[in-house]
Amino acid sequence: MKNKKIILPKLKEVKIRGYRKLNQLKGRILNATISKVAEKYYVSVCVEEELTIKERIPSRVVGIDVGIKSLVTTSDGTTYGNPNYLTKYEKRIKRTQRELSRKIKGSKNYYKTKMKLEEIYK
Repeated sequence: MKNKKIILPKLKEVKIRGYRKLNQLKGRILNATISKVAEKYYVSVCVEEELTIKERIPSRVVGIDVGIKSLVTTSDGTTYGNPNYLTKYEKRIKRTQRELSRKIKGSKNYYKTKMKLEEIYK
């Protein structure tokens, strides 16, 4: 990976962005998986690299409880609320699914609506 490009065997050089602001990957790339979500493509890269991990002695220990009403509750009493992202988009999802069910399977409009639904879920 040099100059924000990754070299893949069948696709040759592909431009990328992000990846934790690294200029190059240290280590050997084992494999790369390309997936498409809505209109965007993502590359997941598995890298083998040498790491040295320092042993740390914990200063305090906290227990974590994952729940439904509150997302996380710790043993020292701190709670983190559940953001409920799905309820925010529920109405749009419902409407778009209804729209999709009325389309003829395999038509262009069916695939357009399906992409719109994927975008909402994303």
